[in-house]
Order: sequence, then C-alpha cells, then structure tokens
Amino acid sequence: MGIVMYFKKKEDYKMLSIFDVAKFFVLKEEALSNKKIQKLCYYAQGWYLGLKGIPFFNEDFEAWVHGPVCSDLYKGIRYSGTLEKGDLNHLTDADKIFLKAIYEEYGKYSGLELSEMTHNEPPWKITRGDT
Repeated sequence: MGIVMYFKKKEDYKMLSIFDVAKFFVLKEEALSNKKIQKLCYYAQGWYLGLKGIPFFNEDFEAWVHGPVCSDLYKGIRYSGTLEKGDLNHLTDADKIFLKAIYEEYGKYSGLELSEMTHNEPPWKITRGDT
C-alpha cells in the first residue's frame, strides 16, 4: 500500500467493533453505500490479519452473493439507513493511520467494483468453492 503503518503494542490491544471501523469510513465519504462500507471493513480486517496475525475487530464476515458481508453491520445500516453505532474515540492514532491507508487504496472504487474484486481473490474462491 506504500504507507508505513504503526500498530498497537500487544499490551495496549483492545478489540474494536466493526461499527467503530465503519464509522471511520462513513466520515470519509458522503452517501457511502452499505456494500462499499462492508467491503472497506473486509479489506481492513484482511490486511490487519495478514500484517498482525490478529483480527482488527470481533465480527465475522459471511460469503454472500455480492461478496463478504458482516450481517450485524448490514442489519445495523439497512434498517436505520444510517450508521448509528460506532465510536471513533475507540480508535487509536495508529488505527486511524491504518484505516486511512485502507481508504486511500480501496476508497476510489465503488461498492460494485469492490465486490467484483473480492470475487477474484483466493479467500472468496476458497470459501465459495470456486478454486
């Protein structure tokens, strides 16, 4: 991604909620679709797992038709039309730097483009049995 990222020390680690992460992305872009929020959170989780070996937040993703979806986040946005949960105060400066890098890499794509990207990657293919 071209940006140096700093992470929390293990002793400072407190698990975030996907809603905290989603709130960061929602404030980056007006009228962010549920699909795009889902995919940005998915990439944040994937990169964090890959780089740190631990999850960035507690919630899991499911392999829905249009790509990875966290059902709790989906329901939270779908029924209210807005993201009411989530607290940016839970994010450290290092978390924000990390999420900014994710947004700079993936924020330029639409929800549909991100969905198509996930469908072409090994985690999706393996989960859906498309290998």
